[in-house]
Amino acid sequence: MTDEELEQRVLGLLAEGKPREAAELAVYGEPKDARRGGHGERISGYLRGLARNEADADDAFGDFAIDVVKGIRTFQGKSSLRAWLYTVARNAFLASQRRGGRRREEPLGEGDEASKIRQEARKSTTSWRKTDKRDALVELRRELDEEDQTILILRADRGFSWKDAARVMLGETDVVDEEALKREANRVKKRYERVIDELREKAITKGLWKREG
Repeated sequence: MTDEELEQRVLGLLAEGKPREAAELAVYGEPKDARRGGHGERISGYLRGLARNEADADDAFGDFAIDVVKGIRTFQGKSSLRAWLYTVARNAFLASQRRGGRRREEPLGEGDEASKIRQEARKSTTSWRKTDKRDALVELRRELDEEDQTILILRADRGFSWKDAARVMLGETDVVDEEALKREANRVKKRYERVIDELREKAITKGLWKREG
């Protein structure tokens, strides 16, 4: 299931008055579909990249799932479903950190589907870190603050457009003023370029990257 197909199915369920089914589909995808289609696994990986440990990442994911159920009715397709979900995920993570990482309550679908998503996120993270060089690069990224890590993940790892990345950074799940979105997209682009330059210099200093030319 493509992102576009998933988004249309979610909007269809919302139009039918089935918000919980829409939320579960958006997060977990279609269990009978080998390709699944839900965004949960990648969002779990994103939270795992930000959190201090797996417990904090799992708690943030649980809060994210709750917030998707509570807020999915506000999704109207004005942004991509993916951008909307990452906005909810980032907001949930920041709120969780302010509470010291404690989960608020039991999230939707806490069971087989949630466990599968977390296991897949852990596997993909582990398989990526197969070399000392990659471990060192991961540690360099972990030295960044949350905002810089998020911008890097959204743009470099997830391929977000500048506009969708800006939506996530603004933290607004409702309609965003186009001028405000444009200003934030420009800010995010400049910050991303600065982060890439800083990481490159650090990697060169540590012998992880060769200077071009």
